[in-house]
Amino acid sequence: MPPGPPSIEAGLSAGLCWLYRIVQPDNALVDWRGAGLTVTGRRLRFLPVSTAGTPLIVVDADLPRWGADTTWVALNTLPVTELPCLARQLAVLGISAGQQHYRSVTGVIALDVPAHPSLRAAVQRYVRGCPRHRSVVCDAAVRDGGHTCTWRTEGRRAARWPDAAANQRDWR
Repeated sequence: MPPGPPSIEAGLSAGLCWLYRIVQPDNALVDWRGAGLTVTGRRLRFLPVSTAGTPLIVVDADLPRWGADTTWVALNTLPVTELPCLARQLAVLGISAGQQHYRSVTGVIALDVPAHPSLRAAVQRYVRGCPRHRSVVCDAAVRDGGHTCTWRTEGRRAARWPDAAANQRDWR
């Protein structure tokens, strides 16, 4: 039987390692939407650069299920205590958490410390787009309006991504 998803703690450590410790190669491309990890009961997303310039941790309820009544209320929401609990875990790890935003099936924690400079640079390269085609979607086939360019594919392959199962625990 294959192992289940990693714990939230393992996912949090792997994501922090990715945000603050892993050096991205000079040709790496990272979408501004960052990277995600499926952990026990949750989906964690790590966005390297928010509109404020600092990282965000997004916590999503695992596959939200909705009630069949007329209000369509989510049946598996995040507990209101989850974000403050995660913020305390971050504080223990030495990461200062800023604002928290809770929306029943999703929560966001803004971090006060900018991500690693090489990760921010990889996001900037992606945002600027392909130097040849001035687009981030030039890898589509010509029949689909693209240029069959390998810029995006190669850049994403060059990037280093978080992996909770690979023992990325020491984020400092």
